[in-house]
Amino acid sequence: STPNISIHDAAAKGNIDAVKHHLATGADVNAKGYRGFTLLHYAARNGHKEIVELLIAEGADVNVKILSGPSIGNTPLDLAASKMDNFLPKDKAAKKEIAELLRKHGGKTAEELKAEGK
Repeated sequence: STPNISIHDAAAKGNIDAVKHHLATGADVNAKGYRGFTLLHYAARNGHKEIVELLIAEGADVNVKILSGPSIGNTPLDLAASKMDNFLPKDKAAKKEIAELLRKHGGKTAEELKAEGK
């Protein structure tokens, strides 16, 4: 059955089954949502490591930038490495693992990309 949740909401909320369903039925792994956030931005920001792993395996762009708003220009790595004040220790650990995973797959921060002229 079709999940009653958008792929972006599923990535943000950690609903891996819905993300898998959407991808299996042709959803774009790099689809941009609100302000240019991608699935990887949402999953990295919210500490959903399994979804980050899935999206990378499906070919997600690890260096895609947010298009507008207060987080403009930020990459998934920026979001994984930031805004940890309100997170529980286990979630902080997950976000640290996500940052390491993104790095392993070529992920960079907005500042690093800027320094490279990208």
